[in-house]
Amino acid sequence: MPPFVVFVAFVAACRCGGDEGAGTDAGAATGWRLELLDDHSGHRGAALAFGAGGMVAAGDDDAVEVWVGERLLGRVDLPGYRRGALAIRDDQLLAWPHRVPIADGQIGAPQPLEAPMGRAIPVRDGWLTLRGDATATRATLAWLDATGAPTETLGEVAADAVLATRDSLVAVGTTDVELRGGGRDRRLGGTRYALRALAFANDRLLGLEASGALLAWDLETGEMAPLVAHMGDARALAVGGASDRFVATGGTDGRVAVWLVASLPRRAGQSVEPLAEITFPGMVEAIAWHPSRAELVVGLREPRRDRLVRLGLRER
Repeated sequence: MPPFVVFVAFVAACRCGGDEGAGTDAGAATGWRLELLDDHSGHRGAALAFGAGGMVAAGDDDAVEVWVGERLLGRVDLPGYRRGALAIRDDQLLAWPHRVPIADGQIGAPQPLEAPMGRAIPVRDGWLTLRGDATATRATLAWLDATGAPTETLGEVAADAVLATRDSLVAVGTTDVELRGGGRDRRLGGTRYALRALAFANDRLLGLEASGALLAWDLETGEMAPLVAHMGDARALAVGGASDRFVATGGTDGRVAVWLVASLPRRAGQSVEPLAEITFPGMVEAIAWHPSRAELVVGLREPRRDRLVRLGLRER
């Protein structure tokens, strides 16, 4: 940690309560910083997606807000949506179990899917789902097409598992992590604490643990290297940038940290500092990267308000 902090200036600081809401930037020693670009106080982002053209989707139970830059395009009610993974692509907002057309700056009527019970994450040609009712301890992992119809079953897993996917490969984790599909079924190993999130990054699988640790598995050897990323629980994990160059994490300590994927440890005991970081007075719920720029949107829960902030990763 550098011996000083730089307070981030923001042209609309008066809207976010002045210095009380401004994050503190602690990335000076690396030559990079996180710069506050937009701030939307009073809006929640328990789940986030960043689409082309700067469009942002921010989800809460039964509803999603859609933003374009600083402008709120609208809010759409989505019965049954439970802060699950979001995506914006092909002029659609995907929020299980709904598809919502978005075209010419207009949000269309939601199109509910006649889909099985459970939760799902949107993928390129459909969905990856955990099918089962809310009381089940086990659920069926399956691919669905764009309409919600099952196309392939990958077996049973824990109902509370977190998921990540890349092409036909799926990572599934609770306190045990395994790969399914793509002809690469294998167990990667266990963790000391529950996993909160998983994401693929080049030849690595990354996970966030309830302890605040960032875990990095080598997909070829299966070796795992832990890294202390947060003080306390951490739930927000997102990979982005050109060629998945960066990974961003966020925790209950209010810290947003950006790491170079290539610099993450390859074996236990190695220590790595983040490329840039900023801390807010609250907890980080979700993070999403812009699909082509070094920018990310962050959902914050602070003691007296919810906030959506957009950050730019900049070289000093």
